[in-house]
Amino acid sequence: MKQIKWEEIGISNDFMFGKVMRDPELCRELLEVILEIPVDHVEYPEE
Repeated sequence: MKQIKWEEIGISNDFMFGKVMRDPELCRELLEVILEIPVDHVEYPEE
């Protein structure tokens, strides 16, 4: 199995996307870049 370097993994990678979405600060920053608006905070629904 070929190993992939962290630098080569993009946000479209399922693992990376999940990691970013679980971290409120990283998630907020990504949303600001995508939406091009300030995001005050991120809330997660309770299961």
